[in-house]
Amino acid sequence: RKDVNPKDPPKLVVKADGTRFEGAATCLRYFARAGSKKSQLFLDGHPVEGTQIDQWIDWSVVLKPGQGLPELLKQINAFVSTRTYLVGGVLTLADVAIWGTLASMPLW
Repeated sequence: RKDVNPKDPPKLVVKADGTRFEGAATCLRYFARAGSKKSQLFLDGHPVEGTQIDQWIDWSVVLKPGQGLPELLKQINAFVSTRTYLVGGVLTLADVAIWGTLASMPLW
């Protein structure tokens, strides 16, 4: 999008039950937990895969245009070349977070 400055993106804010949450990763986690697909999006019951999901969400926040981005994109591309989803065999919050970050970049 040309109307969004990647150096100063709009802040995502959610207000729920009198509480304010700020930041894309935090709001994404809130929506997933509040929805009916929580166990699938977080792979509840699988601590290793759940932590991998958290790791991908954390990565989604730091993926920004800059010097290191081309190398990170190569690593992500190599990783997804052998699988359909980032964690496990189903769509999870990791996929949503990384896709959202990449789709919002002015590079595409």
